[in-house]
Amino acid sequence: MNLIEQEAFDAIVRHLAESTVDMFESYGISISQASEERVSQLDVNAQSVVASIGYAGEKVRGALVLIASRAAVETWLWAIGEPNGGGDVCDTLGEFSNMLLGRLKGRLLAEGLPVLLSTPTTAAGSGLRMARPAGAHVRLVFDGPTWDLEVLISATFEEGFSFKEPAKREVAAEAGEMMLF
Repeated sequence: MNLIEQEAFDAIVRHLAESTVDMFESYGISISQASEERVSQLDVNAQSVVASIGYAGEKVRGALVLIASRAAVETWLWAIGEPNGGGDVCDTLGEFSNMLLGRLKGRLLAEGLPVLLSTPTTAAGSGLRMARPAGAHVRLVFDGPTWDLEVLISATFEEGFSFKEPAKREVAAEAGEMMLF
């Protein structure tokens, strides 16, 4: 990876960590990023949920993957106003992955790195784990009140990748801002 690609990937990871904490805090859920050396406490034999969503920009592409226990996602349902199992855990994690990548997209646009998002894919089951993708990738672990969240971000850069010129940079609407047409 060359210097420009490393700078772009570092920006992706930095903004992802900040966006994850911000997104959960917007729902009144306090989380923090675990130290880099700490391994997730997810029980691989317990019921887990995974969501994967892809992104692509000019000469860059990758994916964001979230994995959490079913119990963790059920607590998120309570936080967003869906008590008593009123929502599907796969749909919920898929929506959280979509919102998280959307927040990341807004931050990356301001850095000169516009991306487009795909639709999330989800699965639930026992023994789920994240494989190491090709290209640059980082796995982040976040501690919730009684649960862990694993987030994997990957990026593959093609030859000739560069940031947009500063004069052409756009500013995205922040999460929660209103837009009038």
